[in-house]
Amino acid sequence: MLLQYCTILAGLAHQIGLASAHPPRPWNHSPHRPGWTNTTKIPIQPRQENTAAYLDGSIYLLGGIINQTLPDNPLGATTTSMVQAYDIDTREWRSIASLPTAINHGNVAVVDNKLYILGGLSLQGGNWIADNNASYVYCSRTNTWRDLAPIPSQHSRGSAAVVTHGSKVYLAGGLRELDLFIGGIYDTIDTVSVYDTRTDTWDDPPAAASRLPEGRDHVAAALVDDIFYVLGGRINATTAPNGGRRDTVFALDLDDLEAGWSLKKGRMPTPRGGLSFGAVGKKVCTFGGEGNPEVESGVFNVTEVYDIDSDSWSTLRQMPLPVHGTYAAVKDGRVYIPGGGVHQNFGPTNVFQIYTPEHNRW
Repeated sequence: MLLQYCTILAGLAHQIGLASAHPPRPWNHSPHRPGWTNTTKIPIQPRQENTAAYLDGSIYLLGGIINQTLPDNPLGATTTSMVQAYDIDTREWRSIASLPTAINHGNVAVVDNKLYILGGLSLQGGNWIADNNASYVYCSRTNTWRDLAPIPSQHSRGSAAVVTHGSKVYLAGGLRELDLFIGGIYDTIDTVSVYDTRTDTWDDPPAAASRLPEGRDHVAAALVDDIFYVLGGRINATTAPNGGRRDTVFALDLDDLEAGWSLKKGRMPTPRGGLSFGAVGKKVCTFGGEGNPEVESGVFNVTEVYDIDSDSWSTLRQMPLPVHGTYAAVKDGRVYIPGGGVHQNFGPTNVFQIYTPEHNRW
């Protein structure tokens, strides 16, 4: 994602050999060849700082920023309300009803076969600020968005860690403001919020769970066996050493909120924010990210995987095209990564990368 002003795969295929009479099965049981592949490029406009989710056989790509030169725009980019969907079976893109509000760094969740947008950042007064009114639910059957109740100011943010648990959506950390000039505000928060899709209401969890151990934004998130994991990310990127990049893994048992957050022993090998991520089984795959001081682009090409059972990390094949600033979506053991930025700060791409976890390589 954009580091100072905003901050969030065609490799060689790994051949599976013909084994013995009882060959080991991949942990994800995916029928696809393991490794990196590309698929149909994103039409209309390259994008980054977008969000993504799986719904009804398609990967949805929502909001973000696109190239557009405007007199008052220091980045040469503008926030979009555009929504597109990629049909996994046909490998074709189609346009979807646009978001009612143009947002970037949106918080997305899927509950009961409906797509929820629960806040994000919009352009306000020349900067990106949490939009309390960016709260909508999408029905794929009618291709329509419906307004939800405005988000209370204490729960409003973009770039949060988001998971669903039953009918509730949990958000942890995020950004309340991201000023588009050097030295401007970069407001990382540690707040944890709960949205109930049945009642269209927001609430605080118990005190022990109400704040992350430290603020985070542009972070990876996963829910596995009712445990909410928050991995990596950053804090106060414009003022903290090393761009505020973090290597931590926080965990919260959503069935025992009173126990509060814990810090896992396993540390991410490459601290970074703006990474893409997806949980496949009991592994959390993390890809790319921003803030790499070793390359001109400033983008990491790493693929690192957190094993929940062993509380440890491993490194797998690098991204063929390193990106930051995009969400991923998971379906049938494959991780779909649409778009993203190929340069630190701003540099959107229309490349659509897919990663299939490699057999017997964890």
